Amino acid sequence: MQLYVADYLGDTRHLTTEQHGAYLLLLMTMWRSDGRLPNDPKKLARIAGCSPSRWAKIADEVLEFFTVEGAELTNHRLTIELEKSSEKSIKRAVSGSRGGKAKALKTNKTDVANATVLPEHSSDIRYQTPSSPPGGTKSPKATSDQVEAIWSQCPPKARERSSRADVELELNSALRRGKSVDQVLAGLLAAYRSDTYAGDRAKGIHRLIMKDRWASFTEAAGSPSDAPARTFDGPPELRAAVVRERDEDYARRWIDHYCRWRPADRTLLARSATVAAAITRDLSAWLDRAKVRVEVDAANTDTPLVAQGDAA
Repeated sequence: MQLYVADYLGDTRHLTTEQHGAYLLLLMTMWRSDGRLPNDPKKLARIAGCSPSRWAKIADEVLEFFTVEGAELTNHRLTIELEKSSEKSIKRAVSGSRGGKAKALKTNKTDVANATVLPEHSSDIRYQTPSSPPGGTKSPKATSDQVEAIWSQCPPKARERSSRADVELELNSALRRGKSVDQVLAGLLAAYRSDTYAGDRAKGIHRLIMKDRWASFTEAAGSPSDAPARTFDGPPELRAAVVRERDEDYARRWIDHYCRWRPADRTLLARSATVAAAITRDLSAWLDRAKVRVEVDAANTDTPLVAQGDAA
């Protein structure tokens, strides 16, 4: 398994040392298992070399790099590298086969051998050049101009944390999911204009294309006009932490329109018991780490308690 150190470090700076170890163990095991792992917490904990309870605490950020396919996990970049490795093995086998047959022909010096080399070589389907199935269609692929258009229009920080090769890989995956280049670009630009990923907070371009993470930003732009007014008045970094724990859609759904922030005792004031219960359930680990409380405040209205962005 080949490790691209610069790309790896660019994607994983936010991981702890323990999470680095778990991620690499999963990748190495996946490489030896034909690119798939069981989507089973107990088995993943065993592969990562930790207890199930410890795995539950570190798993969310590690699993960001994997895609769930039914009962299995895959990793897009590793799948590509496996395909490359397989192609190289086949080419070496073909080259060795040709070399051996050429030597035999030279030794035998018979016209019959010349006539039989091609059928013997082409009879093994493993060594034939794959062709498209009859009536089949090729998977859509982004052109170099389309990749460059996305690359050049995203902010410098996002480019620093990505690579053109990874952008191309994830863009091709998005096209196979039925998305268009224009949709992806619009979503990326909306994301990098948002409080979540503006400036130094910009995430790598390919990371936002992955799993259509950009989509929630375009959806936000087209949200219904009768949605509740935004009431969250806490610091941007607190909201960004919620996005990292869950995602942008979660922050919009539960934080932006249904919570306020009381900095004196680091408390999220939820409009209702339903909102408070959802946040307490979904963000329990983060609430403990950040020492943030959740309370129900029926008087939670559009009027902020403090000016937006006051220190947490």
